[in-house]
Amino acid sequence: MPSDVQNSSEMRHFATRIRDLVQAGTMPYAPDVLLLQEVASFSTTKLARFLKDATGYTYAILIGPELNPIVKDTAEHQIVRDTAILINAATMEGIGRKGFITSRYGADESRNAAKPRWKQQAFAAVQEKSGGFSLALASVHFTPTEEMASEAAAFARKGQWADAIARHLSETFPKQHTRVVGGHFNNRRCLTKTTDPPEQADCNPPGPGGETPFWTALTQAVAPFRYQDSVFAIHGTSDATLKDQYRRGDGFTKKRIDFVFARAKIVSAAHDTAYGATRGDTDFISEHRLVWAQLQRRGT
Repeated sequence: MPSDVQNSSEMRHFATRIRDLVQAGTMPYAPDVLLLQEVASFSTTKLARFLKDATGYTYAILIGPELNPIVKDTAEHQIVRDTAILINAATMEGIGRKGFITSRYGADESRNAAKPRWKQQAFAAVQEKSGGFSLALASVHFTPTEEMASEAAAFARKGQWADAIARHLSETFPKQHTRVVGGHFNNRRCLTKTTDPPEQADCNPPGPGGETPFWTALTQAVAPFRYQDSVFAIHGTSDATLKDQYRRGDGFTKKRIDFVFARAKIVSAAHDTAYGATRGDTDFISEHRLVWAQLQRRGT
């Protein structure tokens, strides 16, 4: 479940939003894992506390950022660490290595040759306490396209970043962990931008070749990839069903840039389409809607 939360009120609203979605049956249960973006150490700590207050479960920070998300600032580039992984301590435990993957690009790929902002993607592995079901995880926050020299340059580089993350998880966790990559990719799925529908179930040009490089990199049918876009796997049967995932309260959002990719059977997945708060509203959480996925355990 990726989302971003930045201040105390937003974090509290996020925690109560999860509780309400679970109580309403929209989400099947309180999440085992949360992949967070646009956070700092203080916000992840507070969010863990608010989640316990709201759900009754203790959430632990498996890996997270520093107090200041900018961990390095040189004349050539900045390194930004604003991703985190939280786990439900009643159901999951951390295992093995954890750390950050740096997504780099050059000044010549930056808009107006500005100093590049290299984002660091948190990764870790967890296993279920009761059944041993294990996950290798990456929480992703890619540099926005508007910070890069062109859309083409951004698309190409994000394809390389997605490829590197998938390979890193495969090489770091060679056992049969179910691998999951989720977060803010700041990239649409289809190369061709459309407005109605906002995303075609079959991109233009149709068939392979119509998707942007990051999506193609993760979903290509060769090892170590073979990921599924969880929302597309459940709702991508038609333009109409996919458009419904663009709902944002009483309206629609213009783009889908938040994804959960998994190398597993997707049982259910969705965006929080009922969430429609905007900045200034008392229940505002984020400009992003949270997205969640339920995965089937191996062997079940």
